[in-house]
Amino acid sequence: MNRKFEDELKKIYQNLIAGDDSKSYFAQPVPGYPWVRLAIKDGCLALVTLQTDPAGLYDIELEHIKVQFNLRVEIQTDSKLKTETVSIIECKHAEPWLVTTFLELTFMVLLSLNPDPASPDDVNKVLLNLVNLFRALKQPSGKSIQGLWGELFVIYESHDPTEAVRNWHSTPNDRYDFAKILERIEIKTTIGVRRHSFSHEQLASLLSLKVTIASLILNRSDEGLSCSDIIANLLTRISEPKIRHELIAKCVKTLGSEWRHQSPIKFDSSSARIALKWFDVGSIPKIPSPLPQHIHNVKYESDLQTTPELTGEELGNRGPLLKNLTMSSSQTLT
Repeated sequence: MNRKFEDELKKIYQNLIAGDDSKSYFAQPVPGYPWVRLAIKDGCLALVTLQTDPAGLYDIELEHIKVQFNLRVEIQTDSKLKTETVSIIECKHAEPWLVTTFLELTFMVLLSLNPDPASPDDVNKVLLNLVNLFRALKQPSGKSIQGLWGELFVIYESHDPTEAVRNWHSTPNDRYDFAKILERIEIKTTIGVRRHSFSHEQLASLLSLKVTIASLILNRSDEGLSCSDIIANLLTRISEPKIRHELIAKCVKTLGSEWRHQSPIKFDSSSARIALKWFDVGSIPKIPSPLPQHIHNVKYESDLQTTPELTGEELGNRGPLLKNLTMSSSQTLT
């Protein structure tokens, strides 16, 4: 369903490009969302929505997109040309990476909604959510594409991804990827031998915390999944619209300016599932504590190839956060 819908959006865009000979907006409806149309004008892609609630809204212009609320324009749909009052978010140029990103984010935002929202307030939220996502694309990346893929994979493998996203990067400063009460979980990825980079603070944890390390060995594959593929799969399994949007926002903010490069980078989910291992933080090779006086922010690599992993019984007894992440979802990533 996810890929079918995404393919439909791409097909609409190709049809728009082929028929782009109008001085007005040339538009086609988005299946399942009667209040949304993809459109093109002067070669630039746009999203046309219903007229919005004008209260407190002002036109917005960012580096790559602009938004105009309650604009009166000519729109051609098929062979019919009408003058309508609509709200429009549109690309300012037609570079391939922007078209791809615009379609990806539109696809994700629409999937994050409950079926058929059509009130002016709902339309406002869609437009403003897209604007905020494009703002986040200008920020420097806080994590590698590989690192985000590993975290998304663990969320997807969880029994309850709604709860997993709720616990994901939920604490200030985010020393660990997941947090719930006194449990902490850090996801590490590598390509090759099981060797990971840690900050000393992650391994020299407070005695009050129960910290678990997940270790993933990833394999690049053209037939694998990108970060956006896993997000699309997750959106259909997350029950709350707020958490669905939170997932998208966290992912885009995490990669920031690197988002445009993530789609071609794909990893094999089957081999990742086989290679996933869990370790108690106390078993990870580390520099002894305390560190010498005046030494701070120490980072180093630890080799986990001979480190004993947690058994199934140990995993089940460590706490509800880890139990959720290690219970098989019985869902297959596609």
